[in-house]
Amino acid sequence: MHILIFTGNAGAGITQAATATAAAAAAAGQRTLLASMGPSHGLSALLGQPISNASQHLTPRLSAWELSASENLAALLEMIRPRLFGPLTNIIGDELPLIPGIDFLISLYHLRQEATTNFDLVVLDAGPHDTLLRVLDLPDAFRWLLRLLLGLDRGPGRNPETASRSLIPGNLMPFEWVGKVQDVRVKVEQLRDAAIDVNKTTVRYVLRPDAVALSETRLALPALYLHGLAVDNLITGPLLPADLSDSRFTNVIKEQQEIAETAKETWPICPVSRLPLTSISGNLAEWETLGKALYAGSSLLPTAGIESPITIGDAANPFLALQLPGLVRNTLSLTLNEDELIVQVGPYRRHILMPDSMRGKGNIKATREGDKLVITMR
Repeated sequence: MHILIFTGNAGAGITQAATATAAAAAAAGQRTLLASMGPSHGLSALLGQPISNASQHLTPRLSAWELSASENLAALLEMIRPRLFGPLTNIIGDELPLIPGIDFLISLYHLRQEATTNFDLVVLDAGPHDTLLRVLDLPDAFRWLLRLLLGLDRGPGRNPETASRSLIPGNLMPFEWVGKVQDVRVKVEQLRDAAIDVNKTTVRYVLRPDAVALSETRLALPALYLHGLAVDNLITGPLLPADLSDSRFTNVIKEQQEIAETAKETWPICPVSRLPLTSISGNLAEWETLGKALYAGSSLLPTAGIESPITIGDAANPFLALQLPGLVRNTLSLTLNEDELIVQVGPYRRHILMPDSMRGKGNIKATREGDKLVITMR
């Protein structure tokens, strides 16, 4: 099973592109699931029928699913209830808070559990890029917080040096609790890492064709790579027809066409497709036709053999390489804090654990090789 994550600038184009892709993939013989993470959903409106928090068939090869984070969180609570103790056993699902990011990860876990054996392709409407990037950053933030509070290091147990600087002394927390907290942290990271495995997950980024959106994308797209996600298609749209005769839209059409061309020049690493403006609602045949037209010059199905956005050397040749396509000058900053490299692209930041072969060395240098940032020892 492969997951195509659709994200991009805020707007209806993300859901439209995902729907067209899913319909065309199903028509091409793929057992396809069209899923939406929410919290608000647009699939019901585009498909012309209510979609629930359960996979439902639209055609023999196409199903749809609008995941409900609150329902899935409540289901997870019931699954782990036998392991709870004391007053925790009295918690009910409806009172659980939806911590930003956690709801997305839980829904993703639920999606993977249910969809792995039943589908060849999952087309996931993940909403705007800001939401997705916050989710991807959550495990790193959780690791940093636990290190600060409890002295929990990257491995099992506690590193004596790290523990000595923790805010909460180790003797105030039972040892078995420390292990359980560490297990939760590791599982959250594993879930995130499984979600960004380039062999099983790629991104299709929908660029809204206006100057503001282009400016956002110049930072958001390299930030997605920084968080481990590769983009295999850049979709510009929804686009007005180039031959529209109404002179009032002449300047808008010109701007949209220029942005599509700029996208080609800025991100040659991936093909650029064009999504026309459409008013389709509930007609799967029309969504299928739109999907085929959308990928007329590129691959409808996931691209194989994409290079991982993050590569790590070995003990003989230690390095950390980050692909940051289209990165604008003066928007990148680096900070080394103990064994974490803090990389910031505009407003987006990620804490990356240095490879074991470079951990604790401190004396590093960064060089830019095209769209790649390479960190090596001095």
